[in-house]
Amino acid sequence: MLGIEKEFMNKEPFKKFAEWLEKATVTKEIVEPTAMCLATVDENKNLRKWRSGS
Repeated sequence: MLGIEKEFMNKEPFKKFAEWLEKATVTKEIVEPTAMCLATVDENKNLRKWRSGS
């Protein structure tokens, strides 16, 4: 299975995010705990290719 298994998820996603952020904030190996990456998929669940001006 890819992704996060249900037993590790909080029923409230904002609470789960807060847990992850707190853990990242106190982990010294993580230099920038608020850095993020965004990926999107198309209707066939394929990664979208980024194009300038899109």
